[in-house]
Amino acid sequence: MPKTPYGLADPAVAQACPGLVAGWRIGDGPACRLSPEAALAALQGGQPPAWLHFDLTHAGARPLLAAAAGLPPGARHALVEAEEHPWIETQERAMFGCVPDLADEEEASGQPGLAVLRFVLAPGLLVTARRHRLRALARFEHPPEGLSPEALLARILRAVLGDVLGLQREMSARIERLEEHLLRDGAGVQRPVLGEIRRGILRLSRTLDPLLLSIETLEEEDMEGGWMAPAGQAALREALHRMRVAGRSIAALQERARIAQDDMASRAAEETNRRLFVLSVISAVMLPASLIAGIFGMNVGELPGVEQSWGFVMAMGLIVASIAATLGLLRAFRLM
Repeated sequence: MPKTPYGLADPAVAQACPGLVAGWRIGDGPACRLSPEAALAALQGGQPPAWLHFDLTHAGARPLLAAAAGLPPGARHALVEAEEHPWIETQERAMFGCVPDLADEEEASGQPGLAVLRFVLAPGLLVTARRHRLRALARFEHPPEGLSPEALLARILRAVLGDVLGLQREMSARIERLEEHLLRDGAGVQRPVLGEIRRGILRLSRTLDPLLLSIETLEEEDMEGGWMAPAGQAALREALHRMRVAGRSIAALQERARIAQDDMASRAAEETNRRLFVLSVISAVMLPASLIAGIFGMNVGELPGVEQSWGFVMAMGLIVASIAATLGLLRAFRLM
């Protein structure tokens, strides 16, 4: 099936099967391209096994998928709904939902954007759809040979997981550098760096948490029914289990970022307290000296030493003595 350099279907193909990026006949033997007519037949419940991939930005893709007779109503809704919260469920001999992946486009912050891949797995048919070009699907320009739709979906999920784990490893490396920075004596506080890391981890956690909850439900209840091939079902279970493990590691990464934040806050509080202590000692030491200087600065009579040459020496001696006495008292009461 011809494609443009941007991964969209050829205009002639898009007119025959709106929004179709690629259609493949999979299963035993090498995967082969499907014609638009064969892709439409597979979408209506015939000519399995097949994998159909759609671009939802095409105006005709949503009406076509919403009317696909070969898919249960809940699965059709999963392909065309506007919300992008990751989730997975099963219904009427089908598994469907959406999973997060990294988009080719970067956000303004320079971090890779997060998008979702929508999918429906039915007996002998895998349908995927997306609004943005995804990194995971870029590895499947040609499906591997001899894979059932279940096994192919498991491969795609593992590729998605690999992208998410790559982003997690990058954040983990940044936290490790920050932790080393904190452990060095005299290291300054890098609040903006940690804030950026925590925002990235929080975004990833918020994206994965709903998905992990739905995966727990699937593993406990919903993957039985006999419509999946045993090998494909086992591959799917393994891929979903890996996603759960990845979710726990992301939670651990979030805890490390929180500990680093607490360490930074503690160091900042210690530095503030040290500076306040120095200012307090200076104020306490200079208070008697200021009192003596104020007394000798009063313009009244009978001040000792006003008319004598030793008056200034006496005043300075009293000031120095008061400073020494104050320091001695602070040390005696272990206040410094």
